[in-house]
Amino acid sequence: MDPVTHGLTGALVGKAFFSERYGRTGTWAVTLGALFPDSDVVFELFAPNELATLEWHRGVTHSFVGLPLFALLLAGLTRYLRRGQAQSTFLSLCGLYGLGLAIHILLDLITSFGTMVWSPLAMSRPAWDLVFILDLTFTGIVLLPQVAAWIYAARRGALRRGLLAWVFFTVFALALGQLVRPLFGNRLDVVLTVSGLIGAILLVPALRGWGFAQRRALFCRIGVAALAGYFALCIIGHELARQRVHAVAVRENLTVLDIGALPAPPWVFHWSGLILTPEGVHQAEINLLEAGTPPFAFFAHAAPNRYIAIAEGLVAVQKFRWFARFPLVSYRTYGNGAATLHIVEYADLRFSLGARRRRNPPAFALRVVLTAAGDVVTAGFLGN
Repeated sequence: MDPVTHGLTGALVGKAFFSERYGRTGTWAVTLGALFPDSDVVFELFAPNELATLEWHRGVTHSFVGLPLFALLLAGLTRYLRRGQAQSTFLSLCGLYGLGLAIHILLDLITSFGTMVWSPLAMSRPAWDLVFILDLTFTGIVLLPQVAAWIYAARRGALRRGLLAWVFFTVFALALGQLVRPLFGNRLDVVLTVSGLIGAILLVPALRGWGFAQRRALFCRIGVAALAGYFALCIIGHELARQRVHAVAVRENLTVLDIGALPAPPWVFHWSGLILTPEGVHQAEINLLEAGTPPFAFFAHAAPNRYIAIAEGLVAVQKFRWFARFPLVSYRTYGNGAATLHIVEYADLRFSLGARRRRNPPAFALRVVLTAAGDVVTAGFLGN
């Protein structure tokens, strides 16, 4: 999950359940706790190579094992910085920070990226495959209740604040629609529907002055309830998509090494069906609003050769293999004679947008270039 959504979710929970008792400290502690795990990006400053971040990101700072320690450290730091001021007890701060940390870990766990929740005791990367890494529906659910609480904090200027927020979100939706147009086409109808829905969420509470009579916490609690409903929808969608993928594997009598239904943009009804076999990867885009399962495209692994064998022995490739869930190995040559370069590429189709859109190079792939003699020229991510 992206850092903005992590922070907004922490703020939503803090405002819903802890701001009235602990004041701003309650909200800020949960929010900062929900942001803290991504501080592991500083490890990139010391990474010896670009692949080291695969081992470190979503590691110990995202671990339930490390959670108590980080909660204690953050609570201690807060007590130190606010010494001499009225503040919450040390135990309450530990609990608030711990909740924020747990929120972050769980929000990363529900994506398909993989999170080392038991680091450093275990280096596995479980992933629940419920929500896309960047899910604007999720972000909207945690953001809009807080905006509504801001709008109805006072009668004076409420209409101006509501209209301003509505215009902002509509412009953002229009800009986003143009950005994703190459992938999903021109869907002005969707943008207008989203704009209307946001307008209703922000302005309907003004009817008969209902919104002005409510506490901020109530708006945020409604948001938490809506988020729980969205989780339930994602769980149901994932199970339905996984059943379709499993049915294809059984029908085709495939030798399955791994199977998955991974969330795909733009919303909860779209999934990427993936089946890893010894021969390659089967992939299809699944729309739960359409009956049946579309044909799976098959992407075959390159036939084994000495250059692939050399690449497999590289530390970079071994790290990538450890990280990848649906790896695809390809091989090609460039040039002629003794100057021929042998190119081995490893892609993780978990991060592909779908079989019908794979006209461009994979978004997440490692390339190894070797000479005819088998010497490694380069080994790194595509685009670097």
